Amino acid sequence: MSQTRKYLTLGLGHGINDCIAGFIVGSLFYHNYSSLELGIYTLIYNLIAFGGQLAFAKILETIFMPKKYLIGAFLLLVASLGFLNFSPKLAILFSGIASAVIHVTGGVESIRKDGKAFGIGIFASPGVVGLIVGGYLAYKRIDFILPAIGMCLSYLILLMISYKPSPNYLKPEIEEPLVERHDVLMIILLTAISLRSFIWDVFQMVKQENYNWLIVVAIAAMFGKLIGSFLADKIGHVKYSIIALCLSLPFLTILKKNIVTLGIGVSLLQSTIPATTAMLVKLMRQKPAIAVSISFGLSVFIAIVLFYTPAIQYINNNALIFFTLLASTLLLLLFNKLSKKGRYVSK
Repeated sequence: MSQTRKYLTLGLGHGINDCIAGFIVGSLFYHNYSSLELGIYTLIYNLIAFGGQLAFAKILETIFMPKKYLIGAFLLLVASLGFLNFSPKLAILFSGIASAVIHVTGGVESIRKDGKAFGIGIFASPGVVGLIVGGYLAYKRIDFILPAIGMCLSYLILLMISYKPSPNYLKPEIEEPLVERHDVLMIILLTAISLRSFIWDVFQMVKQENYNWLIVVAIAAMFGKLIGSFLADKIGHVKYSIIALCLSLPFLTILKKNIVTLGIGVSLLQSTIPATTAMLVKLMRQKPAIAVSISFGLSVFIAIVLFYTPAIQYINNNALIFFTLLASTLLLLLFNKLSKKGRYVSK
């Protein structure tokens, strides 16, 4: 299996998983649950699917069996679909675990030894489209259970027949950073990633019931990740991320009421995910699974938790969005400056 084919296979699995997750979570709104119960079950899903990535990353580091983990995750997805109409709570539990496993395993398997972001971009790009398509199917009350089970079983056959995992726990071949700078650099980068995730979650909520907008935004995010990973590998991960964040500022604030300009803004914002993930993997080179779980899971979970606080009434404010994006950009500039003073040099 060629590397590109491997990344495409991982990306397909990511899209299927997120589509099923969107369908399962969206379906909860059509059961007889109170608003409080819906909020709790949604939080539980996010806690497992995003917060749980860190716990699974530690398992992956200890026992590296990526193909078996992916097969197990898709069997859990089949179980979650089977339980959806009888025990939605179990469906949420199984889907959340599967999502955590697929994000971390797929993310680690898409890491390249040369530190390039393109593999991560291919893996990450279908997720948002899958999530919104699944949510749309639930919104339209389309019976998607049997087709989804068919998709999972077909993907399981693909995994078992042709997928070739990394032979060992992949660690990028790059020199070690200065120890005294390492923690400072990591904190700066993690803060920048978390701030960006916060803004993205804001725009997942824009026009919540307007799926025409959401689908356009999802497609923009998908192509943003693909194109952004390619450009970042060409011009440099830090440099590209700074440029993309700066360019996104007007599109995600004063121009966000137009679907085209909003799509451009989201595309630019999401295009920084592969590059910043590759930067974090490079910085945490001895623990790439932990780095992936932080970028794909923990940073998103922190942003999600804010929606359960009074902050939710302020998050769509243009001034807050502007200064959050600006702060993330300034942190990346600081990261770039400090990293050049040590041995750590990000492209």
